[in-house]
Amino acid sequence: MTGVTYRLKSETPLATLPADEAAARLALSAQPLLVLSEDQELIALLAAVTNPVHEVRAAGSESDFSEDLLRCHAGVAVLDCAALTTPVGELARRLRAQFPELVLIVAGRVADQERLAGEISVGTVHRFLHKPLSEQRVRLFVDAAWRRHGEVRSAPRGSFAPTMRARR
Repeated sequence: MTGVTYRLKSETPLATLPADEAAARLALSAQPLLVLSEDQELIALLAAVTNPVHEVRAAGSESDFSEDLLRCHAGVAVLDCAALTTPVGELARRLRAQFPELVLIVAGRVADQERLAGEISVGTVHRFLHKPLSEQRVRLFVDAAWRRHGEVRSAPRGSFAPTMRARR
């Protein structure tokens, strides 16, 4: 496991914000982005584009990932399909059930996305990153995942639970 720590970017000073908003920002900034991958290019790209208030932590195996998730309470996780031994859809559903506030991004090939269509359509997987990766797309997806995490944390419990779409 490797961890990359960043300094806080200069943003609106917390002292000038309402107390509840300042507390929410501090809580979110304390949460790392957790990556399950052995792909050093993916890990380096995530470290480069992630807002510096979030530490990027990488795990090379599912067991290390599970331990890190329990220990560090990550808000956003990136799963690399190439590093998984468990089917990605099954793992995504399990993670959603155990950690409802965790926002998942999955990176993989077109065939991996096709296998995840159901999880993507109901929101179990927030975004899918196609390999080879684009820096701009990774940045946009990671930023969107943190926004989503903030929405989920501030909403009444259960209001963002994924639901199946009604069939017509």
